[in-house]
Amino acid sequence: VLFLAMVVAARLPAQDPDRDRDKDGLSDLQEVHKYGTDPQRADSDGDGLSDGVEVAVGSDPNDDADTNFEAALVALVSTPASVVMTFNGIDSEVSTQLAISGVLIDGSRIDVTNAAGTSYASSDLSVVSFGLTKGEIFGGQPGNAIVTASSLGKSVTINVTVRDFEATALSAIAIPGYANN
Repeated sequence: VLFLAMVVAARLPAQDPDRDRDKDGLSDLQEVHKYGTDPQRADSDGDGLSDGVEVAVGSDPNDDADTNFEAALVALVSTPASVVMTFNGIDSEVSTQLAISGVLIDGSRIDVTNAAGTSYASSDLSVVSFGLTKGEIFGGQPGNAIVTASSLGKSVTINVTVRDFEATALSAIAIPGYANN
């Protein structure tokens, strides 16, 4: 059996010590021999942070209860980055859904729009307010306001402009008949 294992090993190509099949920032050799993580899964414990990010911030890439999102988070970004909403006499309710992403130390992103620790604030609630769905903003009256989304010690501001529009008749055509009198 030992002889057979040596023959098989001799026929296999030498493994590249820097190979990173799952693109998590750790080489396959580091994952197997140093950290005990899965070299084919970027996030071995399924907690939302890649193994490389977890090692970099000092959390255990094999324990889904041991995460350090705050240390891994570099910034928040909003899509869209700014908002213009227009309401009129016919469509008096106008809203936009924001998507808030957390940028991690490796450049990857996680969605924090609905995360438990994500909060939203408006500089003027009469212009921009919030509904039940996290990240959804509503235009209340014409004006400008700044919406601030915060999560894990980081924040992003979104400039919001609310405009109103009232349709006015440009011309009229008189059509004879009972219905038009």
